Amino acid sequence: MARGLGRRLPKRTGGRVGALLSGIFRRLPAFPATGVGPADRALRLARRKARGFSWRIRAALLRHGKAIAGREFLLRRLTWTSLYGYGLLAGALRLAALARAGGDTAGAARALAAFAAEARAHRPGLVAARTREERAVLEAARD
Repeated sequence: MARGLGRRLPKRTGGRVGALLSGIFRRLPAFPATGVGPADRALRLARRKARGFSWRIRAALLRHGKAIAGREFLLRRLTWTSLYGYGLLAGALRLAALARAGGDTAGAARALAAFAAEARAHRPGLVAARTREERAVLEAARD
């Protein structure tokens, strides 16, 4: 993504900075609501993760430019953010499909809640889960 974004940017430095800054503050389209409570909450969290990923990669390109390829710690943080976003999106859509088909959604909802708690606990600074409920779900998922 960084390479493709770099190709689309203007050649002048001022134009590059302006294009990256405008991308940082651009709104992402909302994911459509599924009508299933846990799936909708996971979709909102996935959207926040996608927004954070978009912001971080543009800010990293502003800060590091082409040297971003050598910043392994930054790339690892970007990778984890995108993986959590993808997992939340996939889990929410699977839960919504099960609900539409009339299947048993209890297990999928618990798995999605555990994954969402882990994704919420994952911050770029690796801050631990903040609420008792999130910690309880994480402990149950680890057992």
